[in-house]
Amino acid sequence: MHRIRVNYGINILNDESSILDSLYLKIDVEDFFVWLRVILDLIAYMTPYFYEQGIDIMQRHSFNKQLDWYKKMPSFDMEYTNFLINDIEQWFVNLKSIRDDSIHHQFWAYVDFKGTKKGYLLRMKGNKTISEEPILKAVGSYYNTFIEFSKFYEEIFLKKLIARGYEKHPHFSGSMIAKYSTSINHLINAGNS
Repeated sequence: MHRIRVNYGINILNDESSILDSLYLKIDVEDFFVWLRVILDLIAYMTPYFYEQGIDIMQRHSFNKQLDWYKKMPSFDMEYTNFLINDIEQWFVNLKSIRDDSIHHQFWAYVDFKGTKKGYLLRMKGNKTISEEPILKAVGSYYNTFIEFSKFYEEIFLKKLIARGYEKHPHFSGSMIAKYSTSINHLINAGNS
Protein backbone atom coordinates (compact mmCIF):
# COMPACT_ATOMS: atom_id res chain seq x y z
CA MET A 1 0.00 0.00 0.00
CA HIS A 2 2.85 2.36 0.80
CA ARG A 3 4.32 2.13 -2.70
CA ILE A 4 0.91 2.67 -4.30
CA ARG A 5 0.15 5.64 -2.06
CA VAL A 6 3.51 7.31 -2.77
CA ASN A 7 3.26 6.59 -6.52
CA TYR A 8 -0.09 8.40 -6.61
CA GLY A 9 1.42 11.38 -4.76
CA ILE A 10 -0.50 10.85 -1.52
CA ASN A 11 2.29 11.79 0.88
CA ILE A 12 1.67 11.58 4.59
CA LEU A 13 5.20 12.36 5.76
CA ASN A 14 7.50 15.14 4.55
CA ASP A 15 10.26 12.99 3.04
CA GLU A 16 8.62 9.82 1.71
CA SER A 17 11.36 8.92 -0.81
CA SER A 18 14.09 8.14 1.75
CA ILE A 19 11.57 6.24 3.87
CA LEU A 20 10.51 4.25 0.80
CA ASP A 21 14.09 3.15 0.19
CA SER A 22 14.66 1.95 3.73
CA LEU A 23 11.26 0.27 3.94
CA TYR A 24 11.80 -1.94 0.89
CA LEU A 25 15.56 -2.36 0.88
CA LYS A 26 15.37 -5.33 3.27
CA ILE A 27 12.88 -7.02 0.94
CA ASP A 28 15.14 -6.35 -2.03
CA VAL A 29 18.13 -7.81 -0.16
CA GLU A 30 16.21 -10.95 0.86
CA ASP A 31 14.91 -11.28 -2.71
CA PHE A 32 18.48 -11.06 -3.99
CA PHE A 33 19.50 -14.12 -1.96
CA VAL A 34 16.33 -16.06 -2.76
CA TRP A 35 16.60 -15.44 -6.50
CA LEU A 36 20.33 -16.13 -6.57
CA ARG A 37 19.59 -19.55 -5.09
CA VAL A 38 16.82 -20.11 -7.67
CA ILE A 39 19.22 -19.20 -10.49
CA LEU A 40 21.79 -21.68 -9.19
CA ASP A 41 19.16 -24.44 -9.09
CA LEU A 42 18.30 -23.61 -12.72
CA ILE A 43 21.98 -23.81 -13.63
CA ALA A 44 22.12 -27.23 -11.96
CA TYR A 45 19.17 -28.36 -14.05
CA MET A 46 20.86 -27.18 -17.24
CA THR A 47 24.40 -28.47 -16.55
CA PRO A 48 23.93 -32.18 -17.46
CA TYR A 49 22.95 -31.18 -20.99
CA PHE A 50 26.51 -30.02 -21.66
CA TYR A 51 27.81 -33.57 -21.24
CA GLU A 52 27.15 -36.43 -23.64
CA GLN A 53 26.22 -38.81 -20.80
CA GLY A 54 25.40 -36.27 -18.07
CA ILE A 55 21.61 -36.27 -18.33
CA ASP A 56 21.44 -39.97 -17.48
CA ILE A 57 23.70 -40.02 -14.43
CA MET A 58 24.00 -36.54 -12.92
CA GLN A 59 21.95 -34.99 -10.11
CA ARG A 60 20.17 -32.00 -11.63
CA HIS A 61 17.29 -30.88 -9.41
CA SER A 62 19.30 -28.80 -6.94
CA PHE A 63 22.64 -27.00 -7.04
CA ASN A 64 23.33 -28.28 -3.53
CA LYS A 65 22.76 -31.92 -4.54
CA GLN A 66 24.71 -31.45 -7.76
CA LEU A 67 27.64 -30.01 -5.82
CA ASP A 68 27.59 -33.11 -3.61
CA TRP A 69 27.44 -35.31 -6.74
CA TYR A 70 30.54 -33.65 -8.24
CA LYS A 71 32.39 -34.12 -4.93
CA LYS A 72 31.56 -37.86 -5.02
CA MET A 73 32.43 -38.14 -8.73
CA PRO A 74 35.40 -35.76 -9.19
CA SER A 75 36.86 -37.69 -12.12
CA PHE A 76 33.71 -36.97 -14.16
CA ASP A 77 34.96 -33.40 -14.74
CA MET A 78 38.05 -32.54 -12.69
CA GLU A 79 38.30 -28.93 -13.85
CA TYR A 80 34.72 -28.02 -12.96
CA THR A 81 34.79 -30.06 -9.74
CA ASN A 82 37.96 -28.34 -8.56
CA PHE A 83 36.45 -24.93 -9.29
CA LEU A 84 33.27 -25.83 -7.41
CA ILE A 85 35.13 -27.14 -4.37
CA ASN A 86 37.86 -24.49 -4.20
CA ASP A 87 36.02 -21.35 -5.31
CA ILE A 88 32.27 -21.88 -4.96
CA GLU A 89 31.43 -24.38 -2.22
CA GLN A 90 31.89 -22.15 0.86
CA TRP A 91 30.26 -19.19 -0.92
CA PHE A 92 27.29 -21.38 -1.80
CA VAL A 93 27.00 -22.81 1.73
CA ASN A 94 26.87 -19.26 3.13
CA LEU A 95 24.38 -18.13 0.47
CA LYS A 96 22.20 -21.17 1.15
CA SER A 97 22.32 -20.44 4.87
CA ILE A 98 21.13 -16.85 4.40
CA ARG A 99 18.33 -17.92 2.08
CA ASP A 100 17.28 -20.88 4.23
CA ASP A 101 17.28 -18.77 7.40
CA SER A 102 14.81 -16.37 5.80
CA ILE A 103 12.62 -19.04 4.23
CA HIS A 104 12.69 -21.88 6.77
CA HIS A 105 14.13 -20.73 10.10
CA GLN A 106 12.13 -17.61 10.97
CA PHE A 107 15.06 -15.24 10.57
CA TRP A 108 14.44 -11.86 9.05
CA ALA A 109 16.53 -9.05 7.64
CA TYR A 110 16.47 -5.50 8.84
CA VAL A 111 18.18 -2.56 7.19
CA ASP A 112 19.46 0.11 9.53
CA PHE A 113 21.03 3.33 8.30
CA LYS A 114 22.19 4.28 11.82
CA GLY A 115 21.76 7.97 11.05
CA THR A 116 24.05 7.80 8.00
CA LYS A 117 23.63 7.11 4.29
CA LYS A 118 25.47 3.80 4.66
CA GLY A 119 23.04 0.94 5.17
CA TYR A 120 23.72 -2.09 7.34
CA LEU A 121 22.08 -5.45 6.92
CA LEU A 122 21.12 -6.98 10.25
CA ARG A 123 20.08 -10.62 10.25
CA MET A 124 17.67 -11.11 13.12
CA LYS A 125 15.99 -13.98 14.92
CA GLY A 126 13.17 -12.56 16.97
CA ASN A 127 14.59 -9.36 18.40
CA LYS A 128 18.18 -10.68 18.61
CA THR A 129 20.78 -9.54 16.08
CA ILE A 130 22.61 -12.61 14.73
CA SER A 131 24.90 -10.77 12.29
CA GLU A 132 25.46 -7.26 10.99
CA GLU A 133 27.44 -6.03 7.99
CA PRO A 134 27.38 -3.19 5.46
CA ILE A 135 24.85 -3.87 2.69
CA LEU A 136 27.42 -3.25 -0.04
CA LYS A 137 29.69 -5.89 1.48
CA ALA A 138 26.85 -8.35 2.08
CA VAL A 139 25.35 -8.14 -1.38
CA GLY A 140 28.47 -7.11 -3.30
CA SER A 141 30.59 -10.10 -2.32
CA TYR A 142 27.86 -12.56 -3.34
CA TYR A 143 27.20 -10.69 -6.57
CA ASN A 144 30.89 -10.58 -7.53
CA THR A 145 31.39 -14.27 -6.80
CA PHE A 146 28.32 -15.11 -8.85
CA ILE A 147 29.74 -13.10 -11.78
CA GLU A 148 33.05 -14.99 -11.49
CA PHE A 149 31.17 -18.29 -11.36
CA SER A 150 29.13 -17.26 -14.43
CA LYS A 151 32.26 -16.40 -16.39
CA PHE A 152 33.95 -19.68 -15.49
CA TYR A 153 30.80 -21.68 -16.19
CA GLU A 154 30.40 -20.06 -19.61
CA GLU A 155 34.06 -20.60 -20.47
CA ILE A 156 34.27 -24.25 -19.43
CA PHE A 157 31.01 -25.35 -21.04
CA LEU A 158 31.61 -23.32 -24.20
CA LYS A 159 34.85 -25.30 -24.61
CA LYS A 160 32.88 -28.54 -24.18
CA LEU A 161 30.35 -27.50 -26.83
CA ILE A 162 33.07 -26.50 -29.29
CA ALA A 163 34.93 -29.77 -28.66
CA ARG A 164 31.73 -31.62 -29.60
CA GLY A 165 31.34 -29.61 -32.82
CA TYR A 166 28.43 -27.43 -31.78
CA GLU A 167 29.98 -24.27 -33.23
CA LYS A 168 28.79 -25.58 -36.61
CA HIS A 169 25.18 -25.66 -35.40
CA PRO A 170 23.10 -22.88 -37.07
CA HIS A 171 21.82 -21.58 -33.71
CA PHE A 172 25.25 -21.44 -32.10
CA SER A 173 26.69 -17.95 -32.12
CA GLY A 174 30.17 -17.18 -30.88
CA SER A 175 29.39 -13.48 -31.35
CA MET A 176 26.43 -13.85 -29.00
CA ILE A 177 28.83 -15.19 -26.36
CA ALA A 178 31.14 -12.21 -26.93
CA LYS A 179 28.25 -9.75 -26.53
CA TYR A 180 27.13 -11.50 -23.34
CA SER A 181 30.63 -11.38 -21.85
CA THR A 182 30.92 -7.73 -22.79
CA SER A 183 27.64 -6.97 -21.07
CA ILE A 184 28.78 -8.77 -17.88
CA ASN A 185 32.03 -6.79 -17.94
CA HIS A 186 30.03 -3.60 -18.46
CA LEU A 187 27.86 -4.41 -15.42
CA ILE A 188 30.93 -5.13 -13.30
CA ASN A 189 32.67 -1.92 -14.36
CA ALA A 190 29.51 0.15 -13.91
CA GLY A 191 29.11 -1.23 -10.41
CA ASN A 192 32.67 -0.25 -9.49
CA SER A 193 32.44 3.36 -10.64
